[in-house]
Amino acid sequence: MSTHDDWRNAVLPFLQSYAKKAKKQGAKFLAEDFIHAARVAGIPQPHDDRNYGSVIRQAAVAKIIKKVGYKPARTSHGNRKPLWEAA
Repeated sequence: MSTHDDWRNAVLPFLQSYAKKAKKQGAKFLAEDFIHAARVAGIPQPHDDRNYGSVIRQAAVAKIIKKVGYKPARTSHGNRKPLWEAA
């Protein structure tokens, strides 16, 4: 198994937990919010934050999270990005 697969297997459960906690609090989140929370929690970081996209997609396909709208993202010069919540 590659290091990337190891990282993905570690971060996916954190995403599931993060999404459930956010939904319980009535909050929706952007990928950048989740990435920040993963850093604060001490989750090992990938070489490039764009690697989080594959985890987000995997979670959406597995119906762990669902897209519920769009919101401007700080890390994308205010461009609208998907807003997520636990499925």
